[in-house]
Order: sequence, then C-alpha cells, then structure tokens
Amino acid sequence: MHPTAMLGLLLLAIAGPARAQAPAPPRVEAVRFSGVRALPQSVLRDSIDTRRGECGSVFLAPVCAISGAGRQTVRLDTAAVRLDEVRIAGIYAARGYPDARAVAEVSPSGTDEVTVTFRVTEGEPVRIRTVRVTGGEDILGAAVDPMPLRAGGIYAPADVEAARQRIGRRLTATGRAFGQVEVQAVAVEGRREVDLTLQVTPGPVAVFGATSVSAERPLRDRDIRSRLAFRPGERFSPAKLDQTLERLYALPVVRTAEVIPRASGASGDTAIETLVTAEPGKLGAYQFLGTVSSTTCLGADAMVSRRYAFGAPRTITLGAGGSNLGRSLLGGAGCSTRETGEFTDPNYYVRADLHEPLGADTWLLLRGAVQREVAPGAFIRRGVQARAELRRTLAGGLQVGVAYSPERGDNRPAAPVFCAVAGECTTEALDRRLTLAPLEVNATWSPRRARRIGLELPRADITGAAPVWLYSLRGSLAGADAITGSEYRFATALLDGAITRLVSRRAEVAAHARLGVLVGGGERLPAQARLYGGGPRGVRGVPQNLLGPRVLLLPDSDVLPDGCTLATGGCEGVDIDPDDVRVRAVGGDALAEINLESRLWLSRGVMLAGFVDVGMMHADLPSSPTGALPRTETVVSPGLGVMAGLPFGALRLDAALDTRPTRMLPLVTRNEETGAYINLGGVQYDRTRGGSGFDALRRRITFQISTGIPF
Repeated sequence: MHPTAMLGLLLLAIAGPARAQAPAPPRVEAVRFSGVRALPQSVLRDSIDTRRGECGSVFLAPVCAISGAGRQTVRLDTAAVRLDEVRIAGIYAARGYPDARAVAEVSPSGTDEVTVTFRVTEGEPVRIRTVRVTGGEDILGAAVDPMPLRAGGIYAPADVEAARQRIGRRLTATGRAFGQVEVQAVAVEGRREVDLTLQVTPGPVAVFGATSVSAERPLRDRDIRSRLAFRPGERFSPAKLDQTLERLYALPVVRTAEVIPRASGASGDTAIETLVTAEPGKLGAYQFLGTVSSTTCLGADAMVSRRYAFGAPRTITLGAGGSNLGRSLLGGAGCSTRETGEFTDPNYYVRADLHEPLGADTWLLLRGAVQREVAPGAFIRRGVQARAELRRTLAGGLQVGVAYSPERGDNRPAAPVFCAVAGECTTEALDRRLTLAPLEVNATWSPRRARRIGLELPRADITGAAPVWLYSLRGSLAGADAITGSEYRFATALLDGAITRLVSRRAEVAAHARLGVLVGGGERLPAQARLYGGGPRGVRGVPQNLLGPRVLLLPDSDVLPDGCTLATGGCEGVDIDPDDVRVRAVGGDALAEINLESRLWLSRGVMLAGFVDVGMMHADLPSSPTGALPRTETVVSPGLGVMAGLPFGALRLDAALDTRPTRMLPLVTRNEETGAYINLGGVQYDRTRGGSGFDALRRRITFQISTGIPF
C-alpha cells in the first residue's frame, strides 16, 4: 500500500466516527413572572440566574431600555432554570410563604429566541398571632419594639432574623457585646399562626481590651494609636470603632483601614480585643485631570502632592491648571453661556496647599493661589488669594470650621453691571485694585452611614442595616469689615441641604435646597461677594449664575439694533434680538433654590432622572438711572437628565425648560472711542424671539453638563 494511503487510514482510525456539532441553545429574550402578588417582581428578578443580557454599553442604555437592541447575548441554561425554581421557593419561604412553588415554562418568542416564564403558586402565609420580647427590660427599656414583627403580620424568618439582629445591636450599643437573643416560635394548633417570643439575655458589660496595630510603612504605630477613639478598660461601644475608622480614613495617605473587634477567648473574660490595620496608598501622587462641564467649559489640571511629609501624615500639594478652554478651542461648545471679550479668555491658577493634622480630629488647612477665574455671565476674579482654616470633626458626622480668606484683585470686568445698577459708567471708577477679607464660620453635617461616596451606596455594618435615607447639611456665616482687613463691609449666610430616599434597588427620590442672604455692601459691592443661582447644581433651566436681575451687554457699539442711537436711553423700549446681546448677572441679596428629583437606575452606571427646580432671587437695588431693572425673579424649571458612569468618572447631562417670560432689561454697551460704558435704556428681552412652535420651545431648553450626582 502506498505510504500516503496508509497515513490517511491511520488518521481516520484515530479520529473515529464523525459527530454532528450540537446546536447552541436559544437566546433568552425575556424573563417573566406569573402569579406573583405578595412580593415585588424585582426581588425575584434580582435573585435568580436566568435573565436576559445586560446592555452592552452605557451609551446604548436608552436604546436597550426602549427596543432591547444592543443587549449582550445570554443563552438558555436549563440547569440554571431548574435551580431558579428552587431559589424562588426559598425566597418565598423566607418571607413567610412555606408552601410556595415555582415552575418554569420556556416558550419560543422568535427565531432562536425564547421567553422564560416562572409561574408561581404562592399559597397561604403563616401569620403571627402574638409577639413579645422578654428579658433585658432594665437595659433596653420597658417596651422594646420588635420591628418589623407585629401581631397579625406574616411570620417571615427573614423578618425574625432582622428583629433579632436589631435587638442585638441595641444590646451591643449599650456595651453588652456578649448579649444573646433567642427566638421561640410555637405553632397554634389547627391554624396557620404562631406565638412568637424573643428572649433577651443581656450578658455582662464588655470593655475594650488590648489593641494590636498593623501598619505598613511609612505609617507608624503612633500615627494609628493617636487616632484611636477608645482606651483599654472603657465600656465597649461600636460607635467608638466607627469613630476610629473615620479618623483613619481622614488621613489622605491611608488607602484601606480596618478596625476588627474580637473576644479574648478566655472563659469569663469580658474584654474585647481590637486589631487595627492600615495600608497606605501612594505617597507621592501625580495627577493630570481633564474636566468637562457647563461651568468650567473644558479644563485641565495638573497636581503633585506628598501625603506623608517630614515624618507625619501631613499633605503638601502644588497644583496648576486652566479652564474656560472650550470657548477659544471649541467655539463655546458645551459651555453654559455665549460670551465675548475677556469672558472668552482661558482661566488659570497656580496653587499651594498644606493639610496639617493637629490631633486626631483637628486639621489646619492653608492655601495660597494666584488665579484668574471666570464665573460665566457674572464676573472675572483675577488676583491673589489665600485661605487659612481650622477644621474639627465632632461626633455624629459633624464638622465645624473657622476660616479667613483674604484676596486682592481687580473689578474692571464688572463695569457693564455697575453702569446699569449704580450709574458708574467710566472705567476709571472701577479700574483699581480691591481687597476682600471675610472671616467665616461653617459647619457640615454628613453622617458616614448617610452619605454616598461616588456612585456607591452605604452598606449594612455592625451599627445597623443598610440605610434607606441619605442626607447632608452645610451652613456658613461669613462677614467682612475693616477689622478683618476688607475694604467692604458685608455679611452672608448660606444653608445647603440634601436628602435622598432609596425606594428600591433601582429607584430613588431626592430633594435639595439652597438658601442665602447677603447684608451690607450696597450696589458698589464687588460682584464676587454677591449671591448667584442657576446652573447644574441649582435651577437647571437657567444658565450658570443667571438667576435673578440681569443686564444685557451689546458687544459691538458700531452695530446698533434697529431703533437705537448711541446715547443714554437711546434704545428705550426696543425689542432686542437675543442673539445680538450677552447676558450679565447682577447677583442678589436673597436666594432660594429648591430641587425635586426622581431617579431610575437602568444599570449600575446608568441613571435616568426627571426633576422640577424652583428658584427665587431678590436684589435690593436702587432704581436704575435709566432702563428697567427687575429686583425679584422667580422661575419653575422642569427637565430630564441622564448620567453615565464612565472610566474617568460619572458624567451627567440635563435638559431643562427656562419658563421665564419676556423681560424689560437694561442694555449697556461700550463706546470704543472713549472707553466709557453707556446705558442705552430698558429693552424687551425674549429668549424665544424669532422662533415659533418647536423652534421656540428649543430656544427655551437649557443644557447642563456636570460630573457626578448633583446632590
């Protein structure tokens, strides 16, 4: 036989008989539930393995939610479906329905697609006839609420365990770390009911024992021990463990930290030993950041910092950067307002910071900077600034601080506003250096278990179950006078608060309010000391800073609108084209902004939001020398938003409606020959002028770009 033929026969023998390739299982197009009444379907959906594919990209989230296109392919796994039937029955049993059963039905829904329907038979629940808590009355009080258990309610083992842990946490909070809670459930004969008793045994009072520290260099043993909130022999308290952890994470050099309590193990010993570990992050940090938002209008920052300097966990940072770059590089794309002149020039700053720990809960913060900052539509802050603040952390997430913030700069870019408000229309009146030096007292309340870090929600820990409310509150009172080194005498009070209710794993509602009052200063107070509203963190239908009294600036005095003359009051009553002017904010003395928002998480990093913002700004201004200048403005602004978690951070886009009516506003321009400003009088300003129907609606929509969750 020919050698080639022999080789072929050998290969066939090794390969064996040919087998047909098994076809791939069909794709899961939808997962549905039938007969589910006692539980939210979302609880079941999130607990099983059988599901349709997730959206392939955060950018396709709206398309995935509407049409299903763009989702990843998930093939049917019959073994997983059978396990999910058991899982569903187990979930019902934990919720008080021991007879519940689930049967999966797989039906074709298209070419190579199936729909999996779990048909659930819930059965009758077991109910609680009586519930009582016995023992520990002298420690926990005469009446201990066994929430979420109640007479007549469903006997759910999950709720029983939650009640047991809740009482156990109350015991631990009083120092009874060795307390026990035993559950006794006695079935009522002939009825689907139980009599429930929670027997509390408080146990002895526990105390803190020895503390072991494990810290990686350059952190030293004394760096950690100086931040312990407890000492050996003190009554054990979980709050002290939390306070220690807060102190450790307040050190910028600490990347991860743990405070682990454990019983000594000796019989009869009531001491709780503690292990404290701390791992440092990078000591030297080099960062280059790019920012995109409606307010900064494309920016870049470079920073170098040392987080453990000269033998202590102090932080020294040097930084430089710029913003407002989008106006010159991108023609204003993505910026909150259209600008001309100096307002289009790039911002810059050079800054040095020192964060010096003065004990476990006190910090000294020093800052010096040279900068140019454009506040869109309002003012340009240019000069030298400094800030010294002493900040202390108190119990319960409360921080208090005292700060002194002197600055020296010019006020020339605010000339159009001063011309319309105070009648000072020559640049000589404003072309000088000025000094502001307010002294500020501030307080921030943000408990650790009630705040979100990035997009992450707080979780359950030793102090309690995962919270459903997130909240924070900040207030400040600042004043300036000759005694503080300021040329102007004024005082401001600000209050900013936010609250969020987590309705479910995917839905939440939130509210935010910002209130402010300014006293003193008069109409000649520099623009940067006034109150401003609007923008992505305020009333989102209003561009940044443009809530309240406004002045219109005509950029080119050589091109006057029809019916105008280049003279004081020369445009009185003229209907102005909004594309021909730039809007400047006057600022105000009283501000109120309220935001109400409903949020739906389509996935871990994609959120849709609907909101209504309400704002009011009042300015206690004198009568304008010429032209109308409204003192109070109120606006209601509904809108929609979408946020996507991207590799470089969370980016949010909001579209809101500006409902403000036509206003009579002062029009100011600069005489190019003399350099002086001229108040041309009050003109009719309508943002929708020249548009009708959809085009008029489009002109009322304001887009805001920001990073992270607004509040």
